[in-house]
Amino acid sequence: MRFLGIDVSARRGLDLAVLDGKRRLERLAWLPGPEAVRALVTELGPETIVGVDAPASRARRAGGRRSEALLRSRGVSLYLTPTAARPAPAWMAAGWQVWRALRECGVPERRTSGGAAPAALEVFPYLAYVCWARARRDTARVAPPAWARRLVRRQGIALPAWAVKDHADAVAAALVAAAYADGRAVAFGDPGEGVIWAPCALPELGR
Repeated sequence: MRFLGIDVSARRGLDLAVLDGKRRLERLAWLPGPEAVRALVTELGPETIVGVDAPASRARRAGGRRSEALLRSRGVSLYLTPTAARPAPAWMAAGWQVWRALRECGVPERRTSGGAAPAALEVFPYLAYVCWARARRDTARVAPPAWARRLVRRQGIALPAWAVKDHADAVAAALVAAAYADGRAVAFGDPGEGVIWAPCALPELGR
C-alpha cells in the first residue's frame, strides 16, 4: 500500500509526496503538470490511495459547495468553488485536469468511507493542520511554512531542509489518504456533490 499526496499549483506544477505502507516518507518530487500523473500512478500500482489538494467538482449553486459552507461555519477558511456558469481560478482548472487523469487511470474518487484502493480523495491541507493542532494558525506569531512543517513532523514525517510549504501540503494530503485507509478520516459535505476529507474529527474552533 502506498499513499500519494498531490499539491496543485497553476504556476509551479504539482508537488507530490509518497508514503509507504508504514507511513514513512518514500519520495518528495515535482511533476510539470497533470499529464504526468498517469505515468506516476501506473508506476505506484493499484494499491495506492491519493489525496488531491484541489476541488474534485464544481458547485451546484452560487456560494460554493456544502462542504465549503460547512467548514466555514466551523471556522475553517477556504476558497469557494464556482458553478459551471462562472470561470474558475487557474489552479482549480489544473486540479480538474488531475482528477480527470486519475479517472482515466482507473482511480475513482471516494466520497464515503470504506472504499478499497485504488482511490482518490479531495483534501485540504489547512484543514488537516487545524485538526492536528486543534486550533487555527496564530497568524501573528507563526508563518505558514513553519506551522505546516512542525505539524507534519508531529505526524512522524521530518521534511528535508530544502522542502517548501507545497511539499508539506503534499505530505499532509498523503497523510489524509493514510487516515482514510485506517478508517479514521472524516468527510465534510454532501457525497452527491463532493466531500472534503480531514484526517480526524475537527475540533470546536469558535468564530
